[in-house]
Amino acid sequence: MIDDLHVSYEKFHKIYKAVKDHKMKEISFEFLVGSCFPKAMENIKEEMRRQYTLGYIEGQKEGKDG
Repeated sequence: MIDDLHVSYEKFHKIYKAVKDHKMKEISFEFLVGSCFPKAMENIKEEMRRQYTLGYIEGQKEGKDG
């Protein structure tokens, strides 16, 4: 699991080259994390979906109780 927190120089260099070739002036968090740590990005998205669903369910309960 700790290996998921490392990016090889080769992969990083490819990302850097793509950014440079496309003359990007800004790089989004989603692009950077998704490119370097795709599993982490998927985990973040999944947790966001889960939290949204939990919030929706909680709102439904409050609506019925209120």
